[in-house]
Amino acid sequence: MKRKPFGHEEVEAGYKTPCHRPHNAAGDSLRLDRNGYSITPGRGPSVRAHRVRWLAAGNHATQGHVLDHLCRNRWCCNPSHLEEVTAAENVRRGDCTKLDDGEVALLRVLYKEGGFTQKALGEEFGLSQSHVSRLTRGLYWSDGPCAHWQQRKGGTGHL
Repeated sequence: MKRKPFGHEEVEAGYKTPCHRPHNAAGDSLRLDRNGYSITPGRGPSVRAHRVRWLAAGNHATQGHVLDHLCRNRWCCNPSHLEEVTAAENVRRGDCTKLDDGEVALLRVLYKEGGFTQKALGEEFGLSQSHVSRLTRGLYWSDGPCAHWQQRKGGTGHL
């Protein structure tokens, strides 16, 4: 099904360059889905505006990868604000992530050296013992897409 073209307006939204807020031919902002992403106009399945602009800019979609909004504005469709990353990396970069790469590495070293229990590390890092267990076993923060995330989502992520 053919989708209607959409334009955008530049909006200063706290990033180093303006975000692109997509709008329809009448100049109204495109509607947002329940997760805050702009949806292209037209009938049929919803398509996220940032994905359409990413592909229109000559980029391609890599299997198992998603688009990360570097500007942190999900409604933005500026291709220069998007980066293709693994689903696991996108989660790591998210606002809900408690630890960064260095903290996860430190937690793993401390546990491997044997001086700390998972419960003690959880208390130190503000995590549950079960989360520490998953981190130390590589179920979270692995080099590839997180096995636990893949299992919950039923396969690879989507753009």
